[in-house]
Amino acid sequence: MTNATLRSFSLSSLAALTFALGTASCAVDPGAQEEDALSASSRSFVTLRHDQRKCLSPVCGGYFVRDVNRKTAERYVSSLDFAHAGDLDAEAIDQVLSAPDGELVLRGKLGPLDAKFNTRTFLVYEAYRGMPGHTPADGDTFFDVSANDPPHQCLVAPCNNLVAHKLNATKTTSYTRTDADLGGFIDAAWLENRVDNDDAIVAGTIVDGAVFTGGPEKVLGANQVFLRLPERMGPCPALAIPNCAASGKVATFTHSPDRCQVFDKCVTPGVCALFLPSCGDGYSLVSWTGGPHACQQHACEPSFLTPPN
Repeated sequence: MTNATLRSFSLSSLAALTFALGTASCAVDPGAQEEDALSASSRSFVTLRHDQRKCLSPVCGGYFVRDVNRKTAERYVSSLDFAHAGDLDAEAIDQVLSAPDGELVLRGKLGPLDAKFNTRTFLVYEAYRGMPGHTPADGDTFFDVSANDPPHQCLVAPCNNLVAHKLNATKTTSYTRTDADLGGFIDAAWLENRVDNDDAIVAGTIVDGAVFTGGPEKVLGANQVFLRLPERMGPCPALAIPNCAASGKVATFTHSPDRCQVFDKCVTPGVCALFLPSCGDGYSLVSWTGGPHACQQHACEPSFLTPPN
């Protein structure tokens, strides 16, 4: 190229060249050759993390998504498109967008190719948010669960009436019970109910448990549970509470698997331990009067949960 030709380069041409080179270095599309992993024609379950690269949107600043239970590369998407997520209201969408890396599972597919930037969005159909501070262990499998309907009538225990479906696959495994005890005063009965009955997703493994006449039970042990959004309290029953004070007693309640405080019975107050648990980051303390001595009972619930309608 001659000096005259170089001088004929306008400043706008140089700026355009600089932008093109800069965006080319940022527009890395991991998984671009992995069309069998993520596609624009079929939906799959994915995990995702925020893109922290520093270049202009939409070629940077979106998300890296990866199919669960598949050994495929991540793929960059410029944004999440909720136009097809009919179950998600504005509050639930905010719960998705505010989730830290590793605490979401989405079901969806790639959006149309943007011809200008060669990027795609991710079309969200369903969203699941996990328990704060918990991560799947290496080797965990992602499952959803259904119950046998009608249930098997077993002559001896254990009775494997639950079926774990491996996400993004056709494999199923019958098992006995779900163990979602994550510690930290998180209500395991509530999480197990959500897994067994309300489409929550489990990251965990199926292992042998206690041994019965028919052999060892099969237990789905959870290291993380992703609640299907929107997650609502209840519906809570409207029950008449008797006047326990008239008999010198106190009304007590139970914490139902739907997070409702349900009247239990009238009891005579007893001696209670002065104990108030401290919930971890991302959790809020809920309390109610219960137990045989009308003492304060406690649980730690994720702070992102919505209040009852």
